[in-house]
Amino acid sequence: MRKIKPSRKVKSLTYWGRGVYKTLVKLRVPTVLVAVILAGLSIFLLGGGVYDITQNPIAIIPLRGRIITVYPYYIHEQTLTASVGIMILYAIGTAGLIILYESTKYIRNPRQASLMIIVGLTLLVLTFIATESILYVKMYPE
Repeated sequence: MRKIKPSRKVKSLTYWGRGVYKTLVKLRVPTVLVAVILAGLSIFLLGGGVYDITQNPIAIIPLRGRIITVYPYYIHEQTLTASVGIMILYAIGTAGLIILYESTKYIRNPRQASLMIIVGLTLLVLTFIATESILYVKMYPE
């Protein structure tokens, strides 16, 4: 039985692969960047981004002199406008949560901490009210 030697191309490819692997292992990604990417991906998924890509929904529903941006009476259908609006509202709610978290760092400055808590809670409550009102308009359009 004759032993088959790997060609020079294969040897150089494995050597190149080892170099790439060592470079990637040494690479340090900032945790803030990872957190922002994961939050953006979560907002995209929760807002119906996959549905928007796969189903290609219409943006608005024209109806005799007015424009409707949500499907009335259908909880499992959505327009592109409603989906993007919900994604924006989720992003605002996430910003409110981040501001609430950041307010804990200002414990020695109660004025700034309380102001940040008020702003964060306001964003969070407004997001909740807006999403609930969109759902209510969707279920009971008249």
